[in-house]
Amino acid sequence: MKPSLMQVRITYTILLSCLFFFPATTSANEPQIQILLIGDSTVATYTKRPKDRPDLTGWGQVFGEFFNADVTILNRAASGRSSKSFIKEGRWKKAVAEKANYLLIQFGHNDCPGKGDRTTDPATDYQEYLRKYIDEARAVNIKPILITPVTRRRFKN
Repeated sequence: MKPSLMQVRITYTILLSCLFFFPATTSANEPQIQILLIGDSTVATYTKRPKDRPDLTGWGQVFGEFFNADVTILNRAASGRSSKSFIKEGRWKKAVAEKANYLLIQFGHNDCPGKGDRTTDPATDYQEYLRKYIDEARAVNIKPILITPVTRRRFKN
């Protein structure tokens, strides 16, 4: 299936951003670069796709294809998670313990109203959760990068 224009734009935006933040190569003496991804279904890796959605793919699933063997992608994103539920389920604690070099954070899709206990308020706790990710990543020398959430599709009729 051909990727949508939105998927192509997102991929190129992320790729171009990474060109500015990550070195192109490492020498034999340098450790491998690790990039940790956290977020929701739009970032997640799908190893067992549903039969009705065989092309289901989060951008994090193919992100590593843009790097050479010197870069390892640690995709810890999980479908249906919000900035709040990712922490409450203990996923963040496990992810930050991996001590990657970089952290790409994309939440918001499941933080919106109507998502039950996953919902956050954009003026208060959503910002607090993002600050928590940033502060705790920096505390263990991980460089955090915020990724703009993918917009939710809305159709009329």
